[in-house]
Amino acid sequence: MTILHLVPLVQVAWSDGGVTEAERTKVHEVAALRGVTPGTPGYLMLEKLLDKRPPDRAFDVCWRVIRAMFTAWPEEKRRACEVSLPAYAAAVASVSGGLLGFRAISADERTVLQRVAREIAEAHTEAARTITEIASVGGKLT
Repeated sequence: MTILHLVPLVQVAWSDGGVTEAERTKVHEVAALRGVTPGTPGYLMLEKLLDKRPPDRAFDVCWRVIRAMFTAWPEEKRRACEVSLPAYAAAVASVSGGLLGFRAISADERTVLQRVAREIAEAHTEAARTITEIASVGGKLT
């Protein structure tokens, strides 16, 4: 669970068929911002994900869990993630590739970035639906 929020970045890194050193470095930079540092269990798991591409099914499962977490999070945390996750994913996509030093995001990377946007939109919709359901039965959020 400590690296679940990094799995979309791993998916972007693998989207072109392999993880470049620049992509690995960027993922580790973001991981460090989130407290995933060398020697920790999360870091070791992250290394495994960057060394060997997880199957598509694993990415799908992670997205379902991320959407569920969005539903449970307070609005402030959810909104922060809605902004930071796409920004970090785009940063990973933009560090490799291109010609003559100009960074270009590949079609495969764009496809994964579009998925990040769709998943966040779906998670936001699910969160709004949950809040509406709670309010309609007179419940209260804790």
